[in-house]
Amino acid sequence: MSWRNVRLLLRKELLEVVRDRRSVFLMLVLPMLLYPLLLIVAANLAEYQVRKVEDGKVLVGVTITPGIDPFLSRLQESERLQPLPMLPHQAVDVLRSGQVDVAVVFSSDLDQALRDETTSPVQVLFDETNEISLLAAKRVEDALDSWWEDLVEKRLEHRRLHRDFIHPFHVEKESIATPRQVGGHLLGQAVPLLIVLMIVLGAFYPAVEVTAGEKERGTLQTLLTAPLMSIEIVTGKFLAVFVVAAVTAGANILSIVLVVALGSMLPEQASEILDLQQPLSAIGLLGLLALVAGLLFSSVMMTVAVLARSTREAQTYLTPVYLLCVLPVVFVQMPGVELSGGLVLVPVINLALLMRDVLEGPVSAHDVFVVVVATLMYTGCALVAAASIFRREAIMLGDVGIGGLFTRVHAREQSHVPRLGEAFALVTLIFLLYFYVGSMLQVRFGVAGIVLSQWGLLLLPALLILRWKGLSLARSFAWNAPKVRHFVGGVLLGCSLWYPLMLAARWIMAGDVAPGPSASEDLLGDLVSDTPVWQLLAVLALTPAICEELLFRGVFLSSLRDRMRPIHAALLCGFLFGAFHLSLVGFVPKTILGIVLSLMVLQCGSVWPAIAFHAIHNGISLLIVRYSVSLPGIVDDAAPVLWQLALACAACVLGVILLARRPTGDSSS
Repeated sequence: MSWRNVRLLLRKELLEVVRDRRSVFLMLVLPMLLYPLLLIVAANLAEYQVRKVEDGKVLVGVTITPGIDPFLSRLQESERLQPLPMLPHQAVDVLRSGQVDVAVVFSSDLDQALRDETTSPVQVLFDETNEISLLAAKRVEDALDSWWEDLVEKRLEHRRLHRDFIHPFHVEKESIATPRQVGGHLLGQAVPLLIVLMIVLGAFYPAVEVTAGEKERGTLQTLLTAPLMSIEIVTGKFLAVFVVAAVTAGANILSIVLVVALGSMLPEQASEILDLQQPLSAIGLLGLLALVAGLLFSSVMMTVAVLARSTREAQTYLTPVYLLCVLPVVFVQMPGVELSGGLVLVPVINLALLMRDVLEGPVSAHDVFVVVVATLMYTGCALVAAASIFRREAIMLGDVGIGGLFTRVHAREQSHVPRLGEAFALVTLIFLLYFYVGSMLQVRFGVAGIVLSQWGLLLLPALLILRWKGLSLARSFAWNAPKVRHFVGGVLLGCSLWYPLMLAARWIMAGDVAPGPSASEDLLGDLVSDTPVWQLLAVLALTPAICEELLFRGVFLSSLRDRMRPIHAALLCGFLFGAFHLSLVGFVPKTILGIVLSLMVLQCGSVWPAIAFHAIHNGISLLIVRYSVSLPGIVDDAAPVLWQLALACAACVLGVILLARRPTGDSSS
């Protein structure tokens, strides 16, 4: 893929988008106007409504019964309560018709009950959908409570009892939420929804313009005849849509900052109980999540819009997509919904929950890592789907529209390994299966669950899909026999490279960003201490080495080998390998490990040296933890022993030398 072509396409698409004044207005002007106007209008309306309700006089319907004179006196003493007589059977009708704001119905035996010092029922009717009625009910309750207090005082005095007789304890209620937390909670309920709405809206029109719009103008056909790869066209158009969504997200974040700065415009009573100020770290993290959301929504919008034959048809297709992007954010507003369990991988919901948590208070760095990684993987899947659609001439050049998805495509070019899009989609599918199904298997069945999840959820789906596609298993998995020197080099690296990698992991865990152990890590710790050694090595060392290497350094790396430079392929494969494990602490060491293993397979042309490396690396790490081997710098904070580090580095150098030069006649296939 040529990035020069991608940049040219990006520039072309952005120029066309900027020419559309409607898009510029939605990107920049609307967000900058919307939030301050919402704050000012809401603050003034709230202040006006509060004054109207508090200063206005409410009408209280009262059934006239002997004995209620003290209650009527209390109502008449208040300038905001005006009693109106009514009959008991009229209470509901006069309240519904708006003749009164609240109705009080006394029992006909009230006077007798007061003389006998017994209890008489009192019914207060109000309309909970009417703010004035709610306030009137509260004021009537205060008047009834005052009368109740006087009656209780008289009864206690008559019986010569102390007031403490009816008060065995005193309840004091106090909220521990600070004004900052109250303000964060208020922002967390509204801001994620507004950001998602504006980003989706910002990506909506550019996605239509760069796909269906070009089809209508006839310029897309010209572009498809140019010497450009489909992935280059998709990437250029996607980046154009994303830039627009990113600018929209930036305008939204900036507008939110302005709203926070205008917090002094809130009514005085509101400013005393809530603080809208947010730290710079929260604003920055919110911006990051908004950009990630822009990536996801841009890819989804463009993938759907490219199926349309005209801009009107594209808008029809994207309207339900718009709703599907917004409805999950509404779900987040429900009480009790937290960013935990499977929700961390549910698209859009995880982003909205994390945005809410960022505004309400500190968040876990691990949660941020998992949500960002999962969203990027979903974005990649959408782009893979878009690239697949761009290869269908019936959709891009014909007049079939979405029906082209169900027509035959041209025979694929002769290839024995999966395409990049197919491999990425396979890894994403396995990622979801492993997280949702594999985690349950491991928690429920322990060692057996790990075996089932590795062989049944990592390797078996890859094997079945390769067979279904009719691809070569040997070339896709790269499991041809290696040269002896390559295998020995892999063994040497496996025996030595674990040491610097564990030092790196130890350094990362010592930082403030390291989260506490997860449930899976606790389970792994129990297995390491309780499982027999041979099972431990077979299940946690050899099994992951075989299954993970055949998936990542086999299927995925084989799809990259002829499409990227070796170093770029190794970097991408290593990054995906590190992200796959969803561990913030282990991300850097596992990414480095994945890069080294990828370079090894590209150099050797076989996955077996990488399997040997991986198995030995895992086995040594497990045995160190199992037997609590004292290694300075790993099990404690002391500096590593120089001769141990030098020995490990020497073995690493020897392993690299054995792998560095491919013998004459060796094949990289």
